[in-house]
Amino acid sequence: MGRTRRWWPAWTWIRTWPTTWTGTSPSGTGEGRTAWPALAAALAVLLLDQTLKGALLAGWVPPARLDPGLAVVVSLNPGAAGGLLTGWGPLLGAASLVGAGALLILGSSPTSPRHGLAVGLVAGGALANGLDRLRLGGVVDWLVLGDRLALNLADLALVVGVLLGVAAGWPGGTTRRERRG
Repeated sequence: MGRTRRWWPAWTWIRTWPTTWTGTSPSGTGEGRTAWPALAAALAVLLLDQTLKGALLAGWVPPARLDPGLAVVVSLNPGAAGGLLTGWGPLLGAASLVGAGALLILGSSPTSPRHGLAVGLVAGGALANGLDRLRLGGVVDWLVLGDRLALNLADLALVVGVLLGVAAGWPGGTTRRERRG
């Protein structure tokens, strides 16, 4: 009878939230997982993407045809993937920032290094594209594949992060050491 009843599971998370960022458990034994891989990946994607887009917008990198099906051409996508939801840039930008923040907070205790990297890549891509939408009203795309698909580094990070996250969660996708630890 001496147990405290938890009425809402989130209270446990709120009580222990700061420890998920440092990699220690509430008991102080260091059993918790660290969020640094996710945070480092998100920050790296954000900085690289915004730096490259800034250089392209400033004209430091001229448009070029790299291959018959690959070109560097700067364009502004005012909607989502493939031009969907055109004109909703600020709302999509705010949703991207909120979603990326929630992903970093809720996914801040990765179960494996691959999971942390996947969370960071997805969050970093969403942050970078969300900032573009809020600042410019759309996403700056610069890599054109074929004649139709235009994307950027943040888009690539999102796709790779999702694929890595699926692979990390796939049965048999973890090593024995990751399952034990």
